[in-house]
Amino acid sequence: MIELARAIRQGAIPALTDLDLTRNEVNDGAMKALAACSTFTTMKRLNLVGNSIGNSGIEDFSSELIKRAFPRLVDLHLYRNLIGEAGIDALSDAIGRGVLRELHHLRLGRNNLFDYDAAKKKIHDARKRFHQTL
Repeated sequence: MIELARAIRQGAIPALTDLDLTRNEVNDGAMKALAACSTFTTMKRLNLVGNSIGNSGIEDFSSELIKRAFPRLVDLHLYRNLIGEAGIDALSDAIGRGVLRELHHLRLGRNNLFDYDAAKKKIHDARKRFHQTL
């Protein structure tokens, strides 16, 4: 996974629009490497279902989003990972800052969330906060 991220950073796939890494053993370290790929400006769909991404990976991803934003990302699938409330807080903060402006589908089911509905509301409120600042 880290080798893939390195290749992407070096421009091996300059116009990548879809990346499906379902059940590819993506963990927090791999997520950090993937998030640092600034060439993701063309990405529309990112599927990370069924991996081992936890709070640390989503926190790193969210920090990189704030720096680089995925301006065209429409679908982000994080279903069946290990994300908890701290990861949702980091993602909500990034969304509240205006990243993922084009996002239409965010899948977070079957993570380590104590209250899934509260997590959905937190993301929704962050998007709403951003749109009120425009």
